[in-house]
Amino acid sequence: MEILFHGGYSQYARVKKEFIIKKPKEINTKQAMMLGTGGFTAVLCAFAVKAREDLLLGEKVNEVLVTGATGGVGSVAVMALSKLGCTVT
Repeated sequence: MEILFHGGYSQYARVKKEFIIKKPKEINTKQAMMLGTGGFTAVLCAFAVKAREDLLLGEKVNEVLVTGATGGVGSVAVMALSKLGCTVT
């Protein structure tokens, strides 16, 4: 039996306490949501690049092109890929 914890379109959702992290005081709730959604998507993309280099190529990916890098997902992707050592265009 698969248990889902989505809650999209809900005003209230019941989730496990392990799913919750405290929001830093420096950001408001809108900024936290933007970072969470865009950041999650971008990090999935960065992990895909990492998986490709480790599993398929057997060599490091040095250069990556990110289209739409001025948006939320793209800007976080640039940051994550840079941290992984890629040259990002």
